[in-house]
Parts: sequence; C-alpha cells; structure tokens
Amino acid sequence: MESSKWTEEEIQKQLEKMPPVKDKRSRELIFHEIEGRLEESKHSKKNTRTWIMPGLAAACLLAIIMILVPGTLFKKEVSAPSLHENSMDNKMAGKAKDHVKEPSPAAQPKQSVKTARLEEQKKPAAPQGRVKPSGPAKPETSADTPVQRSKVKVAAPPTVSITAAVESGKYHPPMTMKALKQQLSSGKSVVTVAYSDEQAQFVVPVSFLVNEKGTYVDKVENVLGTFNPERVGLQPTMLNKAKLTEKEGSVVVDLPPGSVSSAEEALLPKILSYTFAYNKEYSNVKFMTGDKPGYEFSNLGPKEDMDINRSIGGASYLYTSPSGDEFLVESNATSFADSAGSLQGALEQLSKGYKDQKLMPAVPDGIKLTASRSGTLAAIRVDGSDLKNDEETRKMMDAILVTAKNYGSQSVSVTNTNLEAVGPYDLEQPIDYVAGVNFMNVK
Repeated sequence: MESSKWTEEEIQKQLEKMPPVKDKRSRELIFHEIEGRLEESKHSKKNTRTWIMPGLAAACLLAIIMILVPGTLFKKEVSAPSLHENSMDNKMAGKAKDHVKEPSPAAQPKQSVKTARLEEQKKPAAPQGRVKPSGPAKPETSADTPVQRSKVKVAAPPTVSITAAVESGKYHPPMTMKALKQQLSSGKSVVTVAYSDEQAQFVVPVSFLVNEKGTYVDKVENVLGTFNPERVGLQPTMLNKAKLTEKEGSVVVDLPPGSVSSAEEALLPKILSYTFAYNKEYSNVKFMTGDKPGYEFSNLGPKEDMDINRSIGGASYLYTSPSGDEFLVESNATSFADSAGSLQGALEQLSKGYKDQKLMPAVPDGIKLTASRSGTLAAIRVDGSDLKNDEETRKMMDAILVTAKNYGSQSVSVTNTNLEAVGPYDLEQPIDYVAGVNFMNVK
C-alpha cells in the first residue's frame, strides 16, 4: 500500500480550512438525551432477560403435556367408549364372529342406542353402599294365573278380590279351588250376587272376594252398596232397592212398596237362589214391606216368604254385555232355556247356545265332547279340530268345568287335546272343580 503524501502538518492545515461544525444544542439537552438513551438500553436488556426464563418454562411444560396427554386420552377412550364407537365395535365383532362361524348378526338382535346405554348402566360402578333390589313381582289381581302366562311367582294373594287373567281383560272366569283356598287362608270369603241382562231374560251371577266380617247377608249388603253393575253392562235388581238382614237362619228382604217390576218378578226365584244359595246354603227368604211382614207382588200376589235352593245349573254359555264384558250364564239362570237331564246332554248343549238371546256356545265349531263318569270324577274326551292354549280354549274349559260341577262332579279329567295345559289348568291330571263364577273386583 502506498504511503500518504500528506504530512500531519498539511492535514492539520487542511482541517483548519474546513468550515466549523458546532452542535447548537445546549450541554444540558445533550446530557438529558444521552441519559434517556442509556435508560432505554437498560430497560430493553431487562425485558429480554425477563422473557427468557418464562419462555423456557412454558416450553418445558408444553413438552411434558405432549408426552403425557396422548396416553391419558388413550386410556379414557378405552374405559369410556362413545355409543358410536360401541356400535362400530359391535359391527366389527359381528364380522369377526362370521369368520369363526359364529351365529350371524341376523340371528341376534342388533344393539341399539338404548341397548348401549343399558349396557353402560349395567357396568360395575364404584361402591356406594347400594344393593340392587330384586324387585317384587307385580301383585297378581287375577282369578287364576295361566300356567304359561308368567314365570314370576307371587308370594301373597290379592288383598281385595280377583279378576280374570285373560288377553282381552273383559272375560271374567271362575276360580280354581287351589286359588280359592289361598284366598280363604288369608281371611277372605266368597260372595255371589245375581244381576240381570238388559232385557231381564236371565240373571248373571257375579262372584267377589271380600274381607268384611259379619254374616253372609251383611257381606252381600256391602257388595250391593259398593259394586256398580252398569259399568260392566249388567243391570241392578230388586236387591239393590232392598234392606237385607238375617233372622233365625233366614234372609229377610225388606222392600219399598211397588219397587219390584213384573220383569224382575219373573226372575225373582233365580235372583234369590243365585245370591243366597249359590255359596251359602240358605233355604228360605222372608219378605217385608216397611218393617211389616209380607210383600204384594203384581203377579205372585202377597207373599211373606219363599223357599230357595241350589238347583241343577245346566249347561254354561257365554254372554257378552253391551260393555263388551263376557260372563258365563247357566241355562238354569234363564227364563227360556231347559236344563239337560245328564252331563252328556249338557255337553251337547254347550255347542249350540241360544244365539237369539245372546247366549253363545262356549265350544268352538267342529269340537265334540264325550263324557263318562267314575264316581265324582268326570272324564271328558275332546275330538275335532286342533286346540291351542289361548283365550277361546280357556273359555271352553271353564264352561266344561262349571257344567260338570252342576251335575255333581268334584273333579274333571280332560283328554285328547294334545295340550299339556290351558290357562291355569294342568291337563295331565284331574282338575278340581271350580268355585264361584264370573269373578270380579268389588270396585
């Protein structure tokens, strides 16, 4: 590099020739500006140092979260899968079962959202001191529980009365002796009260289970004041207008003057017999009018008493009331039907009925019944079309058992049905006779 041609003296002279350069600011202003810049520099460095440490801490925390969170999420997904994932898992499981020749999904019900929720609810939860209740069976209110109707057994009998356990809920069957004994052991008793149809052509006996104490007449009086027959399509009778008492083993019926119509008068012996001689062996009824002996009937004339008895009831038919309720009505309960002289004759009448008077046959078309007797055991053979354990066959069985009872049978064997049971009846052994008829609730 070549050395400069300027000497120091020449440089000094040249500098002196240059115009003067002066700072017009005062010393104080220059000092203040320098001091401000120094403060800014210190503050900037302090902020930088302050941000570095929190930044490093946040970075470390973020790294820890990235390591821990995926594992946590995985565990959560395994322990509590969503309903959608359950559905997908089930589908995949179904496909896997197909590969190992398990039953196809079509053979098993698919899991719905409701089912998935139920499954979640069934999973064991943290102990909370709770015991899963066994849940008592719903109390039975039926006259007889059909053999195949339910597998749940009820420990205690109904507390008020018994109604039918049939599909329609409108049919009111009799009660088996087994069911009746259970009711009687709990302190109940059977009361049967006769009502009539709309045309007053026959009476319909209805049986009740009651808890009341007192005489049988007192219990009848209670039923008459509690049960409304019109709700099941039946009509009240003269007994609903009377005051009933018992005196010296006889029933006393105190009637208001002119309260018995001519139609009721025609059914008078049947009303009294089915009410007071069906379950209780009363044999005499005394009439009174306003506490005075006797009653003036329009056709029978003045009467102070009447003998009653439990006569042969004859064949049983089905009556459907205007409300749709179905009852068994015996030929002896009518003002027009004749009772057969034998059980075989009565079984033949079961297939005919009196359709013009709304008494329908309880035996389906094509069925033939043949009876034989061995003491108090009646053997009934059924020939014809195939039978099913349904309501129609149940009605036929009830009519057979009530009819057989009316002709002195204490047990009935029903054969050739190809059935093991019908309703509450076990057909593989003799059936005890039924008690009462057309059981209903008091209220």
